Amino acid sequence: MFSHKIISLFLGLFCAALLSAQTPSREIHISIIDKSSVNQYLNRLATEHYQVVATLKPVKHAMESVTVTEKSGERLHFVEAFSHMLPALEGEIIRFHNIIVVSLDAKGCDNHTHYPGMPDLYMEVVALKETVCPKNNSVNPLSMNSLLSSNNRSPIRVKISSDFLKNKLKELSGATPVTIGKDTFSISERRSRDGREKARQYLRQEYEKLGFTVSQHHYNVFSQGTNFVAEKKGQDSSRYFVISAHYDTVNTAGADDDGSGVIACLAIAEALHKVDLKYSLRILAFDQEESGLVGSKAYAAELNKTGELDRMIGLIQIEMLGYDQDQDGGYHAIDCQENTSPEITDLVVRKAVELGLDLSLVPACTNRSDHASFWTYDKPAIVISENFFGGDSNPCYHRRCDTVDMMDFNYMNKLTTLIGQTVADVLGAK
Repeated sequence: MFSHKIISLFLGLFCAALLSAQTPSREIHISIIDKSSVNQYLNRLATEHYQVVATLKPVKHAMESVTVTEKSGERLHFVEAFSHMLPALEGEIIRFHNIIVVSLDAKGCDNHTHYPGMPDLYMEVVALKETVCPKNNSVNPLSMNSLLSSNNRSPIRVKISSDFLKNKLKELSGATPVTIGKDTFSISERRSRDGREKARQYLRQEYEKLGFTVSQHHYNVFSQGTNFVAEKKGQDSSRYFVISAHYDTVNTAGADDDGSGVIACLAIAEALHKVDLKYSLRILAFDQEESGLVGSKAYAAELNKTGELDRMIGLIQIEMLGYDQDQDGGYHAIDCQENTSPEITDLVVRKAVELGLDLSLVPACTNRSDHASFWTYDKPAIVISENFFGGDSNPCYHRRCDTVDMMDFNYMNKLTTLIGQTVADVLGAK
């Protein structure tokens, strides 16, 4: 007779074999899709002209395609590389231009992270789709140019105070204590639940001073969080334009990332709070951007569900405005050629020239900020940022030295003025 130990060992081996048989390796199609061939934004990793997508079925209209095998116990990942000279990575299967497909152990895989041992390489688990539908030419997204041509109002000259930017950023990033009601405290970080709650209390107080209507958008999707919303109604409140930033951090003071964006929004609100607007201005401070755009994804999904997203004219995400080491005025206005988003970029570039702000556009494409959550629904959205992808990035990005003393407030003022003037033009301010 078999001993109990031998029987247990046999059963264990049998179950392991059965489990393995139930989760076989599978074939996945990795394809490059021309953006002009589809309506919907498909993946956070893209360039101006194409997207890389993983599907279970072949994509008939793909520019390029390859079939790879995802083995049992492993997960496929997309890795974003900015250098074509990068040596082969462990687990690498194939490269598609700046996107590398790697296969790694499935245990402990986060959806959004960095390649092991290489913090400069952004990585995400491949999100599978059944297939990709070709473009429906009947789609007629809002034309920013037609909207601007219908505005016969002369825009005001938006004025931004560098002292305002500096003082408010000190408060949001913990360099200066804030008093709310009877409580005085410092907002030393905006990663913890308590730190993010303090930031929202601060923003509520500041926007209510300006007469904005304030609300909060709570969500519980992948995790719980709260987006902050402030709005100034226009004469025609059926349409609204959004400026946004994310208020969470990676356990840092987050002066540049993205306290500068949050305070730029506040400064624009301060400049326009007494101005008569044709359309409404909505300001968003998104939660949990650092966790994979969680807050903006939840907000965009909610607006789409209720139909309110159809009323949105467009969106400018403001992501890090305070660092310009080489003093060349370089900045990004990034649309990645998605839907009608380049029309917003064109307006921004024209305003920079008209205002004589001594700023120079540095081309780039990224989907790693909250604007991309709205591309999913084919809405015009761009991100404006310092020269992060052009060789002048902040060395304190995601580090504890991301404090207010690293900021260039003259540069931040120029970019905030540019965005504010663009918003005034879109909303028909006078």
